[in-house]
Amino acid sequence: LTILNASRGGYLYWKYRSRVFEPFSQEGPQNAELVTKFNALRRAVDAVCAVWSAEPDEQRVNALSARDALLWEAFELDYKSEGKCRSRLIGEAIFAAVESDGECALALGNSRLAALIVAQCRQVAEQMVTYQLCARAFATNVRHDVLQPVVKFFRRLNALQAIKGDDACTLIVESFRYAIFDGYASTKRGYGANDLMTRRGVLVDNSNVVEYDKFDKEAYVEVTHLSVVPEAPPTAVSIRTPASRVHCVDDIPTHIACYRKDLGRFSISPAMVVVLSNSMPSAFEETFSNIGDVFERAVAKFLYFATLVFFGRPVGELVNFIAAPLAIIGSHAQAALDSARCIGFDSLELRISGSLNADHLVSEKTSKGNRYKAEKQFAKLWRGNAAVRGRARAHHQHCAWIEISPPSLPSADVVLHIPGVITLPFQCKDVGQLYEAEQIRNALSSMRRTEAPEAPKDPLEAASMNRFAEKLHALGAPVVPVLYMSRAWYISSDMIKERMTAVGEDCIWAFGIVEPQLRIPSHYNISDAQRCKRHHRVRRSMLLFDFKREASEEVDVVAGPYKPPLLVESDPAHRGSFPMLEIVSQATEQQE
Repeated sequence: LTILNASRGGYLYWKYRSRVFEPFSQEGPQNAELVTKFNALRRAVDAVCAVWSAEPDEQRVNALSARDALLWEAFELDYKSEGKCRSRLIGEAIFAAVESDGECALALGNSRLAALIVAQCRQVAEQMVTYQLCARAFATNVRHDVLQPVVKFFRRLNALQAIKGDDACTLIVESFRYAIFDGYASTKRGYGANDLMTRRGVLVDNSNVVEYDKFDKEAYVEVTHLSVVPEAPPTAVSIRTPASRVHCVDDIPTHIACYRKDLGRFSISPAMVVVLSNSMPSAFEETFSNIGDVFERAVAKFLYFATLVFFGRPVGELVNFIAAPLAIIGSHAQAALDSARCIGFDSLELRISGSLNADHLVSEKTSKGNRYKAEKQFAKLWRGNAAVRGRARAHHQHCAWIEISPPSLPSADVVLHIPGVITLPFQCKDVGQLYEAEQIRNALSSMRRTEAPEAPKDPLEAASMNRFAEKLHALGAPVVPVLYMSRAWYISSDMIKERMTAVGEDCIWAFGIVEPQLRIPSHYNISDAQRCKRHHRVRRSMLLFDFKREASEEVDVVAGPYKPPLLVESDPAHRGSFPMLEIVSQATEQQE
C-alpha cells in the first residue's frame, strides 16, 4: 500500500518531470533576450518545485502565478523569433496547466498517478506540436486530455478495473465513513476495512508501531486489533494476548501498535478521491467543472458526498462536520438543528438550476408564457408545490436534492434540501478579505425570511421583491441559511460581537473551510483540537478545492501578436471584392 502514500508522489513527479521533458536544455534558444527569459522561467519552475507540498498554500499560489507570467512572456518572445522553441514551451505549458489545476495537483500525491500524468503530458505535448494546436487554450482541457485518460489507465492497473459509477460512489462514501467515524464497521458485503485496503486499494491504515516508553496517550490511540479480518472463534488451546503488543520480552511489551488521534485509524488520500469521483459518470458529467472548480460547484459536490456519508445520522453531526470549528451559529439555527430528524431519503440528486427557475423566484415581471413554464419547472424540481399529486408527490417527498442556482439569481448559490428534515441554502464566497458586518448581513438577507413578509406598497418594489426565502420555507422543512467562506482570518472579540449581530439568530457563518492549516480556537482542549484537525483534513479531501488564483492586474495576451501577410498591390485582381450593403441609418414614421 505504499503506492497510496501521498508524501512520495510529489517528489517523484518533479523527478520524472525534469528527466522526461527538459525545456531548458543547452540546445535551446540562441537569442540573448530569449536566453534571459528562459533562465528566469527555469528559476520560476524551480521555485514552484521548492514550495510544492502535500497541502497547497499561498507560497505555492504565488510561485505558480510568477511562473505562468514568465511562461507566456517566453511564448511571446518565441513567436517574434519565428517559434524555434515552441515545442519546448508547449511541454512546459502542459505541465503548468496540470500543476495549476486543483484535482490534478491532488492526484500527483499518488506515486503511480504522478508517473502516469508525466507520461500523458509528454504524449499530449507531442500531439500538440505535431498538429500545431494552441497551447494557450490547453488549460481549459487539462482534465479531459490528461486526468481522465490517466484515471482510466490507473484503474486498469489495479483492483478498480471492474468498478462502475455506483460502485465508485459507494467506495468513496464507505471510505469516508471509516475515516470520520470512530469504530465504524460497514454492513455492506465487500466493503469491510480489510476489503477496502487490500482488495480495493482505496483505504489506508494509519496504524504504526512506537516504542512502549514513547507511547503518549494524549497523542495516540492504542490499536486493540491489528488485523481487521474477522477473527476465528477461540479454541481451548488458544491463548490470546493483546493484539497491539507486537513484541514482548519476558512478558514486558517493548512496542505498541497505535495511530495518531489527529489522523484517525483510517484515511483515504485525495488522489484516490480524484480517481473515484472521475469514475462516476452518473454523478458528475464531464463538463460539470469548467476551468477548474469554482467554489460553488466544489461545495455542491462536497455536500453530495457529505450527505451520503452522514445518511442515517443526526443533522447536527452533518452541519458540525460542514462548518466546524470556525463558525458562528445563531441560537434559533442551533435549536432547529437539534430538533431536526436524522438524515433519511430514498434518493439524492445533484443538479444545476435553469434560468426559468431564477425568473420565477426573483421577479413578478416575468411574462405570462414564461411564468407558466417557470411554475411548471418549479413544481417539478422543488417538490414542494401542490401541483405534484398522488404517487408522484409521495415519491417526491422522499427525494433529497442539491441544486446549484444560476448566476442570475441573487440569492443562495447552492441549496441542500432533505424533505421533512432540513433545508440548507448556502452563499459561497472565495474571497481574500474579511467580510464586514454589513456585508455578512447583506449576503444572508436574500436567504432569511423577513419579519414582515407582506409586499411593499410601491408596485415596482413589490414586482422586484426577492421571494426566494419564502420558497425555501414553502418546502416544509426547517431552513437554516449558511454563509460559507473559504478563507480564515484573525478576528478580535469586538469584531466577533459585530459579526454575531449580523449573522443573527437563525443563520450560520462558517469560514476557513479550505485553509491548508486550520487555526484551532484557543478554548479547545487537546482532544477536541486533534479531532478538528482530523475532520478538517478529511473535509479538504472531500472538497477537492484550492484557493482561486488572483487575476492579473496587467493585460493578459490570449492571442498573437500575429503578422498579417502583405497585400498584392500590383495586381488588384488578386485582392478580391467586397460588395457593400446599404445601411439604414434612421427609420421614419413615413417609411413605416
